[in-house]
Amino acid sequence: MIKEKAKRKKYPIGRMLRDIYSRDEEFASMAVKSRLLFLMLIPHFDSHGKFQGGPNVIKGLVLPFMDDYDTETIEKCLLEINEKTNLKWFKHEGLMYLQFLDWNEHQELREDRLGADRLPTYPGITEYKENELKDKKYKLLREHSGSNPGVLPREVEVEVEVEVEVEVEVEVEVEVQEDNKLKSTSDLSNSSNSEVEEEAKHNSKCEECGEKPAKTDKGLCLFCHAKEYGYESPTEIDGEPTPST
Repeated sequence: MIKEKAKRKKYPIGRMLRDIYSRDEEFASMAVKSRLLFLMLIPHFDSHGKFQGGPNVIKGLVLPFMDDYDTETIEKCLLEINEKTNLKWFKHEGLMYLQFLDWNEHQELREDRLGADRLPTYPGITEYKENELKDKKYKLLREHSGSNPGVLPREVEVEVEVEVEVEVEVEVEVEVQEDNKLKSTSDLSNSSNSEVEEEAKHNSKCEECGEKPAKTDKGLCLFCHAKEYGYESPTEIDGEPTPST
């Protein structure tokens, strides 16, 4: 006669409990009942660090013979655990669940034996992982900074120095452009002054007769200039007035 074995759901028979909680100040600050509940819950989590979080479920599966834990006490303990540890208590579609955010860091589990992940995921898990990644990068940075914690690595310092040199080059270029602009303005001003002087000289009247335009360095017109040398009218021969014949 072949006996059929009754099929039943497999629950984990135990989990790793590391000694980190002995040195965890937040864990030590919790109430005694909260600490005990936290430790009692660990063997019941699935391979993904999740478990049903209803107070009645926890009472029936985790604390069936502990009369000093009623559902109200369990709820108060879960609120404190949620606040002070990485074990989060959350609601999904009207039901309560628990999830360890750093479960894989404390349990040695094979990826091919994790099984299906059937329970919902804590909604803040993505933000938690991003913050954890930032913390790891910061710790790595401190480890590579030698005897001066917080000092940036040499590679980063070199990059900063290059950026400063680029800024200096830009400043020099701007100064050269400003000098060229000032020089252009000065040349334009000098040119304008020369034109004004030439125009004034061209429009000046003879100092002798006061009628004809002055043409000589002495401020005389050509006629008055010729009379000064004894000529009746001006003629131009090699730039000097000559008497008319």
